[in-house]
Amino acid sequence: MGTYYYEDLKKIAREVKAELAGEGSLTKKKLRLKPRSPEKTALLFEMAINRLERYRPYRTEKGIVLPYFYSDRAY
Repeated sequence: MGTYYYEDLKKIAREVKAELAGEGSLTKKKLRLKPRSPEKTALLFEMAINRLERYRPYRTEKGIVLPYFYSDRAY
């Protein structure tokens, strides 16, 4: 197994993305601007709770906070 360097992988990824964009098979990233339904939000929250034992997610007025992704800059 070879050694992979981050800069080399980054260069390869950039070339592949450019090639896929040229073919038209690369889709743009989308932001979710439409709010989720309360039922869907509740389901996602319950799924997160069921998966986690140690770092339990909690809700704020902005949405669901996953402690393992928490950053002081985010909130």
